[in-house]
Amino acid sequence: MGCANSVLRGGDIVLTSNGISSPKLEREWMLLMLARKGVTLQPGDAELPPGALKSKYLSFFQSLKFLVFSEPTYFMKPVPYGDTTILRWLGWEGGELRADGELNTFFHHSLRNPLNRPGGFAVPEPNITHVSMWDKPWLLTGGKCVYEDSKLKAGEICTDAEVAPYLELLAEVRRTYDAIKESERTGVLASLSRALGFGALPKPGDAPLAKRLWEASKQLNDFYGVHTDKWIKAQLDAHDVVIFNGGDVMMGNLSCQINRRVADTIATHVRAGKILYLGRSAGTMIAMKSVEMSAEVSDDWLAHMSCGESAREGLHYSNNDLDEDGVSSNVLGGMPLIRATVAMRPHFVAGEMGAKVHAKALLAEKEFEKERRREVDDATVARSKDADLETAVALANQVGTSRTQDNPIFIPMWDGQALHCHVSVLGDETFSAAGARMYVKPDEIDLMAPI
Repeated sequence: MGCANSVLRGGDIVLTSNGISSPKLEREWMLLMLARKGVTLQPGDAELPPGALKSKYLSFFQSLKFLVFSEPTYFMKPVPYGDTTILRWLGWEGGELRADGELNTFFHHSLRNPLNRPGGFAVPEPNITHVSMWDKPWLLTGGKCVYEDSKLKAGEICTDAEVAPYLELLAEVRRTYDAIKESERTGVLASLSRALGFGALPKPGDAPLAKRLWEASKQLNDFYGVHTDKWIKAQLDAHDVVIFNGGDVMMGNLSCQINRRVADTIATHVRAGKILYLGRSAGTMIAMKSVEMSAEVSDDWLAHMSCGESAREGLHYSNNDLDEDGVSSNVLGGMPLIRATVAMRPHFVAGEMGAKVHAKALLAEKEFEKERRREVDDATVARSKDADLETAVALANQVGTSRTQDNPIFIPMWDGQALHCHVSVLGDETFSAAGARMYVKPDEIDLMAPI
């Protein structure tokens, strides 16, 4: 099977909370992929339990090729402290020390899960390509995904001297990341954090770290623009699905900000229907208009790990996005797939988050009615208190798709759910809810049971 997607049907963006983790979502995703590839279903296929549908078309699903970006977990440390459990929960395996004392590369295994698990297709390992924009594989060699000691070096294209400033800043990012994480974990001050070996935050007088990193990264990507563009286009043409994984949302967003040329090419291909985008957690948030509704978006993270200025060179940001009204540029989603003014909060829990969603809906309603002179159904806005995905989708289709809207509709997403955005050949966006809330662990689900 080739990797040709149906451009005539437009683009498809599937944004999940914790991956393809519920039977209902798995079946909807399978049917979408079959439709995108022009597979003609037999009568009754669409009503099959997900396990039966998977078994019937297993050879098709195992032939798909997946391009996996691991940006949000790149700086997480499997050892010596703390993140092993988090990484495994995010779907990574590996991390043990080898005989030579180095770490095994973490590998995202959810697609290779057994067939009785939601989202498990036993996909052959050669069909899954792991890459990271942090490693600049279009220029550098020797990088190991999600691995502290990457030993990156110049490839045949560029010289060590040319990439040295970028690699030095990447090391500073790692030290700063560790300092912020350790400070959050223990409350230790930055100066003491340095004494403990976690580095220290940049001094207030320094130019922002994210801006310096963006400038160094942009210089490399633009100077070697032909190589950069050729690499990412070849990767997208060779795969059926591009996956952006979960982890630290600010780090995932920054990786796109500093590699604007690459992220914009991904967005262009996805919106044109050439490849499907599947986001998980952080990979979902960065595809939306704003990443702000996350505990990670604190003053320290914004000060050191966000470069809103990079959006001004982006192909997919409008003047409305950049006017600092409604959504600040430093929290703009770095993977500009969706143009509607909507934002996402995966792993949703009721309570305080529900109140925030409702408050944001009221702001968006007030702006929309004033500027567009059209009424929004008050009952629908009131139901946003319940943090219901279908209610938020209805508001997104009415309010969020307004080209002049500044205040976003925030969409609550529970584990097991997803937002599907279909982009027409004319660029219009239509949102629909997918999946169902999870009340049990994925490994307790019977995929052969009717839904």
